Amino acid sequence: MKATNSLQMSLFQLDWRPEDLSDLRSIGKQNFQQSMAKEAGTLFMAMGSEPDQLERTYVIEIYADDAAYQAHAQSEHFKAFASFAADHLQGRQMEPLVPQILLEKPEALQLLETNAYNLRLARLTLAPDKLDLFKARVTKEMLAALETEAGVRSLFAGQLAGQKDQWLFIELYQDDAAYESHRQRPHFTTYIEETKDLVIAKDLLSLKLDLLVSKGKLTYLS
Repeated sequence: MKATNSLQMSLFQLDWRPEDLSDLRSIGKQNFQQSMAKEAGTLFMAMGSEPDQLERTYVIEIYADDAAYQAHAQSEHFKAFASFAADHLQGRQMEPLVPQILLEKPEALQLLETNAYNLRLARLTLAPDKLDLFKARVTKEMLAALETEAGVRSLFAGQLAGQKDQWLFIELYQDDAAYESHRQRPHFTTYIEETKDLVIAKDLLSLKLDLLVSKGKLTYLS
């Protein structure tokens, strides 16, 4: 689907007790399933955890607009999740993102069991006076990757709200082999070379994908 600039996009970091993870997965699965089935404006939801710190989870959510987010927040399935979180959550950080580039394969996805998908987060600090140049180059690379690589499922980029030089990338690959293949492609190696002086700092995080639902076809270029 073609998206508009009213999109709502957020990243949450949620910390739990290890003994609550099984219940978290169960109630999270119900929330994700119901959200995708009942909410037209809920476009993408994913939950992943750090492989060596499973009690730290990250949730990425994308909604068509604020009304879609509000509809989700008022749903009974989300209220059940929120009630669980109120009793068990140990820590919470939320980062609103301003969508910049959102690209996704056409097929809907529903990954609710153990799977081989590779979910990655990348935080980049960019040279403030080179933002337009970086955006042009990374857009070209992302479009080429989605068009030519079967194992690239979705590539999302957003700015941290109020911090135009802070970019967050959310990337989903079919498996580890697809990610490694992506890194060897000419469009990626060219992008790395062309932006080496535009990126001040980079932090990469590979996550164990716990849950993911998506309607597919999400396309947005700001």
